[in-house]
Amino acid sequence: MSYVYERRLKKVSEEAAKKEAEAAVITSSTNIFYLTGYEGGGALIVPVDKDPVLLVSRLEYNRAKDTSYVDDIRVFAYPNTPLKVDEKPVYAENFNEALSKLLKELEVKKAAIEAPSEKLKEILKKNNGVKVVDFTEVVPSMRALKDEVEMELIVKAIRVTERAMKKAIEKIDIGVSEREIAAEIVRAIYLEGELAFPPIVASGENSVYPHFSPSDRKLHEGDLVVIDVGARVNGYCADMTRTVFVGKPRGKIKEMLDAVLEAQIKAIESIVDGKPASEVDDVARKQLSKRGFVKFFVHGLGHGVGLNVHEKPTLNPVSKDTLKEKMVVTVEPGVYIPGLGGVRTEDMVLVTSKGSKVLTRFEREIF
Repeated sequence: MSYVYERRLKKVSEEAAKKEAEAAVITSSTNIFYLTGYEGGGALIVPVDKDPVLLVSRLEYNRAKDTSYVDDIRVFAYPNTPLKVDEKPVYAENFNEALSKLLKELEVKKAAIEAPSEKLKEILKKNNGVKVVDFTEVVPSMRALKDEVEMELIVKAIRVTERAMKKAIEKIDIGVSEREIAAEIVRAIYLEGELAFPPIVASGENSVYPHFSPSDRKLHEGDLVVIDVGARVNGYCADMTRTVFVGKPRGKIKEMLDAVLEAQIKAIESIVDGKPASEVDDVARKQLSKRGFVKFFVHGLGHGVGLNVHEKPTLNPVSKDTLKEKMVVTVEPGVYIPGLGGVRTEDMVLVTSKGSKVLTRFEREIF
């Protein structure tokens, strides 16, 4: 992995130089993990012409020391904590002091900072006279394009998710509660990874809510059951949804199930490198419109997945993102009709130069 972190840090340094800054200051814990392998709070300073430095609290020092690709780790103390960390002196008494001190040491006059708050700008200006430029979108844009290591971990997370979905569906029966099904999901995932998000199990009248926490409601004949599951493996997430019908679907329910599946297939077929994300969303909506269901499609078509379960790009009617080769996205059309029920199908898809590749292998028609 060292070559991966080296490549990513070099890219950050180059992007900071483009903004005429002497260093980038990374404060998002997810972005720090992406660049160093350390998962925790603090800040990562990436100079244009010097080695990177990681700032962490006393609480996180041992984990940073054991997991970070960046060797230069400086510690800031919390009140009432020891002044030494394994014989390593504390660099500063708090985060703001540590950051100001380090930027001065590195002779930074202009810093590229993620989500630069007014408070942080004021601290840097007061202590160092450091100018600030926005760096918020740089690392998320890098993360949107998955490399070979990331793809391997994402596929592992998808397979764990599929096994958990299988356990959930096997549990479905009349009289079984949403909580019991969710418990099967949680157990299956924790045997191989961790939850990317709390599972959604929404049955009957609850299925009309796109986001829902499992309840004590027990399944009945004729219920739609929406199950949304995601595992996280070594930091990388998966996300998939299936809708199960308790019994044999007929009439309007069967029309809903078929319409959502058709919309998903059409949208996936339209995905290709260079296509505006909003146009893919539009393909799904046009297909649902043909069936008379588009007004019940109340959310975006999908989103990127990686270290976060929701990240760039977004696929919705107002998205400004363009799909690029090596992006991994979800495609999840849904129809939610009060008094009848909800249906959603979601798969993960890799954008390729010639189109797309569906990464999820789990069967779609399970009704």
